[in-house]
Amino acid sequence: MYRVLTIGPDYKTLKGGIASVLSVYAKYDKSFKFLPTYSSENNFKNILLFPIKYFNILFFLIIHSNYKIIHIHGASRISFYRKYFIFLSLKYLLRRKVIYHIHGGEYHLFENESNSLVKKMIHNMVEQSNAIICLSREWKGFFETKFNPQKTIVLNNIIPMPIKKNKTTNSGTIQFLFLGKIVDGKGIFDLINMAYNHKDYLNDKVKIIIGGNGEVDYLQSKIKRMNIGNIIRYVGWVSGSKKDDLLIDSDVYILPSYNEGLPISILEAMSYKMPIIATAVGGIPRIVQNNVNGILIQPGDQEALFERIKYFTENREKIKAYGQASFEIVKDFLPEKVIGDLHNIYANVLKD
Repeated sequence: MYRVLTIGPDYKTLKGGIASVLSVYAKYDKSFKFLPTYSSENNFKNILLFPIKYFNILFFLIIHSNYKIIHIHGASRISFYRKYFIFLSLKYLLRRKVIYHIHGGEYHLFENESNSLVKKMIHNMVEQSNAIICLSREWKGFFETKFNPQKTIVLNNIIPMPIKKNKTTNSGTIQFLFLGKIVDGKGIFDLINMAYNHKDYLNDKVKIIIGGNGEVDYLQSKIKRMNIGNIIRYVGWVSGSKKDDLLIDSDVYILPSYNEGLPISILEAMSYKMPIIATAVGGIPRIVQNNVNGILIQPGDQEALFERIKYFTENREKIKAYGQASFEIVKDFLPEKVIGDLHNIYANVLKD
């Protein structure tokens, strides 16, 4: 019987979207076998330890010849270079079938900004992999237009089963939630500036909870300097039961990003029956249907962001209706469906 080895960032020690996806596969897929390509948030440490990770993968596959398929989870920039070196060895030296599962929302920018040598490397990996897995029809169109891949498949991002607790809309302030990287690209500082510009309206009506890592010191100093701590509260990086509690207690999820693939954070919020305010980028319009389970805006439009927050504040009955629609849409992203689809991909790649 054939086996599949999955490689990518160490989901046991790292934070972020890919690690989150891998942790769900590890929990729900009994056949899941994984080896990490890096395990630290420190890039210098990862560079030093990469040869050990690389040879660990190589030796494992030499010893275990029944692992016929290698499922590589990666993204752009530094993630690409790590995976490309491994890809060359697995594809051409060990003659394994390789599936390249591309996450993140900036692959098009990475390819466009790269020099001619790196472009050749990108084209080689995308076009010589036995299959490309991407996160939405929009990304499938990009890879099929820009490259000549052997096979391109859309696979829904997997999310864990939600904790089943009754969810009630807050009768006082409406609680909005943002979970993600604290960087400009996620639109978090648009959210902060919007709150400052409209603090007279938002005060006593709205509470915005922010969780994540990144430019934390700058975020907290900005909140303090703008004197909007009564509207916005930063709670640090959240996971496990603390994350579940925030998803249960919050009313509306916000992600005003500039680039995305198919965000796990939105899918998780939808599984907890939350309406979504997000930007129409990447695969988001596939899961957030305007005026059905959420409202879409353009990146950087702070006034539109405020108007959507105001809409849910003044139309609270929409929160439950939109939230239920979110849950119906997200069912195809739950473990049983996604793992079944993934194993069908494995079987088809092995036959080709």
